[in-house]
Amino acid sequence: MPVDTEAFVLSQTARVQNELDELLQSKSHLDEQLSDTEQGVQQAVEAKAALAQSQDETISELRNQLAALTAAQAELQLASDELKELQAVPTEEPEPQTGSTGHLGGLAVAQSRVVILLDRSASMLDQSLVEIVRLRIADPQTRLAAEKWSTARKTAEWVYRQIRDQGQFQFFAFSDTVVDTSNNILDTTQSIDWLEKGTTGIKLSDMRNTLANLHAEGPTNLELAFEAIATIRPRPNQVVLITDGLPTVPESVGLGRIRGCPTPRGSSTPILSPRCRKGIFDRAVSTFHRSFRSTEMNVVLLPLDGDAQAMFAYWSFAANTGGRVLVPAIGWPW
Repeated sequence: MPVDTEAFVLSQTARVQNELDELLQSKSHLDEQLSDTEQGVQQAVEAKAALAQSQDETISELRNQLAALTAAQAELQLASDELKELQAVPTEEPEPQTGSTGHLGGLAVAQSRVVILLDRSASMLDQSLVEIVRLRIADPQTRLAAEKWSTARKTAEWVYRQIRDQGQFQFFAFSDTVVDTSNNILDTTQSIDWLEKGTTGIKLSDMRNTLANLHAEGPTNLELAFEAIATIRPRPNQVVLITDGLPTVPESVGLGRIRGCPTPRGSSTPILSPRCRKGIFDRAVSTFHRSFRSTEMNVVLLPLDGDAQAMFAYWSFAANTGGRVLVPAIGWPW
């Protein structure tokens, strides 16, 4: 049978052409893979170089920090040695000073049996009523950092510092409740014992921790504060009250029964006139005099807009007990 040479050649040519096309296509794929591989290798080389540089920088930074730490440790040791030398040298009792320590503006803190009463109502946040409203809804850290409230807490610490070591004292913060140094709410019927200042009692670090966690909020119930300390035995030599104005809440009696005060209606908070607040204050003063006939009252009065009669009211109260009223300058006592 004769062979069709032309057809055979054409079929072989087509087959070879197909194989060639497949090889070319495969080569194209291999070229792409090779290009991708070369690019990946290049990126890996660059990453390795960057990592090596970063490691060198980290090692250098660690060496610098180690050198700084070594120097700081040496300075700390030197300071510790100097402190030991200073502690070994007897020192004289410092003279009473005016300024940020000692007797300030006639306010002499007793050496023992001192009650520190810190008003922690919302008005202690600021002098301005507008700012008080704004700060009442601020976050806790912002309220703690408020300048007036910081001054009030530092004033309480200042009073604590003036009491002699191993002297007896008590500290209470009040708004519509009264809390002690452990932030426990007091029952006005419970008996209160004196605390001791110093390493065997309440240390400065303990006092600072108590003050650092106090928040200013709520109304001012001064009468409740006086009732809470009425069970202290023996009686205090001195009470130092840190506040900013006349109280706003009476104890155990409705507002409507106090001259000049409105009768609350529903859940709304009534607006108190100056006459009403003076009436609430007079009730608190009567409570104090019933419980403390020979205790000196001293007042540190911080500023509050719109409470002009507070100064005269507290001055009269303190003077009748042999005490004083101090209005601190901005930035006092630090």
